[in-house]
Amino acid sequence: MTNILEESSIESLGDYLAFCEDAYITEFWVGGFLRPFDLPKGQYRWVLFPIDLCPGQYRLCLMLVSKWLIRPISALGMAFAPGEKVLTQRDSSGFGFGFSITPAIASGNTFYAFRNTTNFSTRFNGIHQLGVATSYWSDDVEKTCFEIMLLRKIEKKLIDNI
Repeated sequence: MTNILEESSIESLGDYLAFCEDAYITEFWVGGFLRPFDLPKGQYRWVLFPIDLCPGQYRLCLMLVSKWLIRPISALGMAFAPGEKVLTQRDSSGFGFGFSITPAIASGNTFYAFRNTTNFSTRFNGIHQLGVATSYWSDDVEKTCFEIMLLRKIEKKLIDNI
């Protein structure tokens, strides 16, 4: 686990990976641009990435890598199981409620493991959806770049030498 002093030096997900490479294997790592919240419809506009996963424990990591223009923008990263409905409506109780897992939340250009990552387990084989969305709708949202990374926990098996 990283400490706060080490976390202050993290400027990318590549930096974070160096701190946890003994416990995790990289499954997926990609960047993209946010899509603004659809204010008239009150809906998230997810950037979705299909990925074939097997049962196991995973860590989803999210970071915004653009310098913010007007103000810091926040985004959330989620994993959706095969066949699970991708949420479009914003839950009135805010982020983290109404989701099947606690989302990874990225805000501004800072990284904290307790906020920018989330752990989840899946028991399903098949295509999962990794998604990134924001509740911001201003013009600068489409110019905001993110990185999302999925790590699979290394299973340590005890070997009985009897």
